[in-house]
Amino acid sequence: MRKITLKDIGIALNKSAATVSKALSNSPEISEQTKKLVWDYANKHNFRFNTIARTLRKGHSKIIGLILPYINTPFFSELVGQIETRMTLLGYNLIVMQSSKNPVKELDCIESCLTKGVDGLIISSLGRNPSLAYLKRLSYDRFPVVNIGNIYSQTDGGIVETPWGDLQQTNVCQLAEMTSKIAIEQLDKLLAP
Repeated sequence: MRKITLKDIGIALNKSAATVSKALSNSPEISEQTKKLVWDYANKHNFRFNTIARTLRKGHSKIIGLILPYINTPFFSELVGQIETRMTLLGYNLIVMQSSKNPVKELDCIESCLTKGVDGLIISSLGRNPSLAYLKRLSYDRFPVVNIGNIYSQTDGGIVETPWGDLQQTNVCQLAEMTSKIAIEQLDKLLAP
């Protein structure tokens, strides 16, 4: 069964695709009756927005890439949970990737996130070339990058460091919460227009 589109809903309901889109986006230009009609039809037929088309139209994906050396350690798994919770509250989704402390794989993860159209990166980088050079180039191009950990600092171009050295917490959950809070505050500043 093929995916239903805005155009399909419009044809079925004798509405334009623009009206359907506005109804599904809760636009004040559309009557409550039409919104209900469109939403009922969309739900009945399992309609899902095409996020790629929406990204192209709006110029942002509302997706953040999170690249960590490992995701199966207590600290990093807690950190993923903390960051995901905070990003959801800000209206973002998260792509989580694992570099396995491999510089080549780390670069592949960065490239994969960029190919997927992420709006920014949070990374615990190994800080080795070629990743470091690539991240610096991204930051100079004003692409939001937040580096988790005390590996390198390049704030003038946009890479923001969140140091672990100053966080003398023994509780993994507290450290992950503090790190995620700092990282997201810094990313939020970089994402602001």
